[in-house]
Amino acid sequence: MVGINSQINNNIQTAIQNQNDIELKAFNTPTIHSSYQDLIDSYSDIMEIKDNTIAKTIANHRRNKERIGATALGAAWGVCQGAFFAGIYGIAKAIPKMQDIGVIKWFVNDLDKWVARAKTVNPAKSTKYHLAVGILSKTAWLVLSGAVLGFAADWYSTYMNTRINGKVSNTKQGCIGDCWLLSGLNSLANTKKGKEVIKDAIKVNDDNSITIKFKGINKEYNITRKELKDASREYVSDIDENGKVVAYCRKYSKGDGDVLAFELAFEKYRNDLKNGNIKLPSDIPSYACEFLSNAKNPIEAGTSNQVYYLLTGKKASMIDLKQPENYPNTKNLNSLNLYSKQYFEKFIKDFSSNPNKYAVSCNLNIKESIPFKNKHHEKVKLTSQHAYAIKSINSKYVTLIDPHKSRVPIEIPIDMFNEKVGAIWFYNLLDDNDEQQKPLKSLAHLQGINDKYINEHY
Repeated sequence: MVGINSQINNNIQTAIQNQNDIELKAFNTPTIHSSYQDLIDSYSDIMEIKDNTIAKTIANHRRNKERIGATALGAAWGVCQGAFFAGIYGIAKAIPKMQDIGVIKWFVNDLDKWVARAKTVNPAKSTKYHLAVGILSKTAWLVLSGAVLGFAADWYSTYMNTRINGKVSNTKQGCIGDCWLLSGLNSLANTKKGKEVIKDAIKVNDDNSITIKFKGINKEYNITRKELKDASREYVSDIDENGKVVAYCRKYSKGDGDVLAFELAFEKYRNDLKNGNIKLPSDIPSYACEFLSNAKNPIEAGTSNQVYYLLTGKKASMIDLKQPENYPNTKNLNSLNLYSKQYFEKFIKDFSSNPNKYAVSCNLNIKESIPFKNKHHEKVKLTSQHAYAIKSINSKYVTLIDPHKSRVPIEIPIDMFNEKVGAIWFYNLLDDNDEQQKPLKSLAHLQGINDKYINEHY
């Protein structure tokens, strides 16, 4: 299973590190690319860092540690701007030579206009009064405009993050350890047939609510528009032992309303499993109903095979490349499938020749993060206990999709992939999936796995 207890305990810390990496990039001349979307992403990252910094500062000076809303954040930013304007104005007036710098001259001229207005309204008052009123008026304007812009930005962001069109597009994973879910969806979205699977599983109703259909268990989950909007605005706070907020990060993914709806539907499904509120088919494979009962969130940890089965009703497969210590004695084999390099090589060859035939995800058998570069030459990290969708494989490279930033694929050398891959989960989109189980069942028998185990897991 992707994502064990140690991962669950470190999800927020991982998100904090990702945020810190963005922050370092933002303040050390970030890489700017020609793509319009790259510029939007960079701007969005910097704005979120700014908002989270303000939110942390405010939270650490009050009892309520929840992240304040966008309108309040905009107003708070206006206060910061007002203080900055006043400081620059005061220094520039004390040191006139500073006004030779164009931007500082602009600051001074702008505040001079506000001071002049104050003098016009009350000409009999003192210069200090005019200065104070001018600065306060400018600050009030910045607070008001900041609040309005914050509200507008939140409305736009919520709209963009909750749009439903029956397609999976670019997303960024939140703090929840649901990489298995996002990678399963991303791998389906790589193919024509997979796109149809996703489209058939999601529907917008007349009341604008969303229905997610889990064909594998013949059950539907309804997501209201309010649930979707609230989820898009939900943040997780990391609080240290002294009660201070260390960081905020989004709880769910952002960038695509369809993915967000799937997250909420899987969350409801797993809550039903946990609370015993659902009757499952007798022949359901174990991976389709697995969850961690002690997880902070029900969709923490899993495998993409659960996605494939619930959305299609057909069994998926797994090849585990982490050789168990007691191999070939596999009575205690702790995997959903089996250890087989031979079948892995056969599958990789078939997938590279027929990329539209499979939806595939994987994890890496590594202990420490491996620094790498994506196609934009940006530094990224390949991490352990993390699922990636596999977009394509050729003779030189394997192209991975990281749910932390699905828009920009990562190409790694095929030799490195073969060496580091831990397990792969795959679903045959074109052929009868019962047929693809046969060679795996045969290998399982050869490795000593009994019929009961095979029937439960294949």
